[in-house]
Amino acid sequence: MKLLILITIFCPIALIYLVPRYIKLREKYIRLEENSVSRQKYNAVQNELKQLKKLLAQKEQETGQASGK
Repeated sequence: MKLLILITIFCPIALIYLVPRYIKLREKYIRLEENSVSRQKYNAVQNELKQLKKLLAQKEQETGQASGK
């Protein structure tokens, strides 16, 4: 009987404490996921930019060699 009384007293208190913490942590996790996706997109764009720069340098070398001949 005492156990039942303890459970009815402490469960609501625990819920009042734990639910807001859970919500905050969930929001933080969602923000971290969004940042991760943004970071992945940023990295993909940076890699594509590097590839385009390499291609541009190759084309400039090819045109430089062609005009030098």
